Formats: sequence, structure tokens, C-alpha cells
Amino acid sequence: MRSNGNILGKVNTPTSSVASGRWNIDDLFLSTLSGSWPGLRYVVQTFTASGTWTCPAGVTEVEYLVIAGGGGAGGRQGGGGGAGGFRAGTGFSVTPGADYVITVGAGGAGGSAASLGSPGTNGQNSIFSTITSAGGGGGGHTNTSGLSGGSGGGGGSHPDNVAGYAGNGGSGGSGIVIIKLNQ
Repeated sequence: MRSNGNILGKVNTPTSSVASGRWNIDDLFLSTLSGSWPGLRYVVQTFTASGTWTCPAGVTEVEYLVIAGGGGAGGRQGGGGGAGGFRAGTGFSVTPGADYVITVGAGGAGGSAASLGSPGTNGQNSIFSTITSAGGGGGGHTNTSGLSGGSGGGGGSHPDNVAGYAGNGGSGGSGIVIIKLNQ
């Protein structure tokens, strides 16, 4: 069924506001409910761990989202870790039956609060085929700069001999790789 204003009509029936063969958001909603979306199917595969993706028969290009691991926070008055870098795109050529390596970057470890503290470590890169996203930079510790990465980590503060502000930095979040293919 297709929306014609407030009247439901046949799929792809021309209206004064929507040309034949063109769909608006109402059409999408109604066609999804009725299962009548015209010949468009897609599959989304999400990877939260490293592995291999085998391109299905008939698929020659995909959309992708590749997010790297975030940097760990610095310890002892340290700065926050940077976000993992990301890359997204459409029309990426693939070969049916070919295997593609997927690497999902882990988040960086948080720094220690011991002595003057230590910086957080960088998050790891995430990779889909030739597409690489850089891991986030680790956060700095007491009076130091953060580390470079997909998004740099924050700098640490100066202690000014204030007691009670020491703590271990938190770990960065893991990356993710998402592949969307039309079938």
C-alpha cells in the first residue's frame, strides 16, 4: 500500500505530490509495514571482534563504517583518552567469494595513579580490507600532554601538591566494524 495524503492507494500510484516511482518517508514506513518495498533488500553485518568476512555471491560493492578503539585515560589527575577515529563510505568495490580481513581495535588501557601517574595507552586501529581508522590517543598524566591518535588524548593537570586527587585512568572503549550490502 502507498500513502496518497490521507488515503491509502496502490503501490507506485502517482499523486499530485509524489511522482510515479518515487517514494517519500510515509511510503517507506507503510511499505515496510506491509512488506512491499520494491526490490530493495540490504544486510548489515556488525563485527565487535576481529575475523574474516566473505563477500556473498552477487555483491560487488558495500557501505562501511570502521571505528577504532578509544584511548585510555591518564592516571593521577590525567586527561581523558581520545575517541577512536572513524571512516565511513559507500561504493567500496568487493569481489564475490573473496575473504576480507576485519580487525577490531581494542580500547587503550588506563594509566596508573602510582607516583606521578602514567599516561593511558592509545586505542588500537580498526581495519576493513584497505580501510584503516586510527586508535584514539591515550590521556596524559600529571602535567603532561596527551598522546596522538585518531583523536588526541587530553592533557593531565598540575597537582599543586593537592592530596586526594590520585586515581587510575579508565580504559578506552573497543572499536567496531559495520558492513552494509545491498542484495
